[in-house]
Amino acid sequence: MWRKTRVDAGAGHRLVNAGTLTYLRRLLMQGARAVLQQRAKQSSGLGAWLAQLTTRAHSNVAAVALANKMARMAWAVLAKNEPYRPPMLVGAATATTGLQMTPG
Repeated sequence: MWRKTRVDAGAGHRLVNAGTLTYLRRLLMQGARAVLQQRAKQSSGLGAWLAQLTTRAHSNVAAVALANKMARMAWAVLAKNEPYRPPMLVGAATATTGLQMTPG
């Protein structure tokens, strides 16, 4: 089974095997479960997000949410053609850059 997807805003079509999408989804879920098992070793921003998420939701729901977040991060890196920058906490960002917002 083949599915057509648009590439380059209508400049052409590329055929993508539906099995490839299933495989990619499976890899993202496997990676998300591995990250959840090793969440103590994650960057401060992702670790805090995971800690809040796992207290509110079941571990399978957290894995799906993390896989979705990983897919969006991968798409952003590829679409913007920039290197990956790990998410950081707001307090950690101000400490490293020295920038702070002041009211008024």
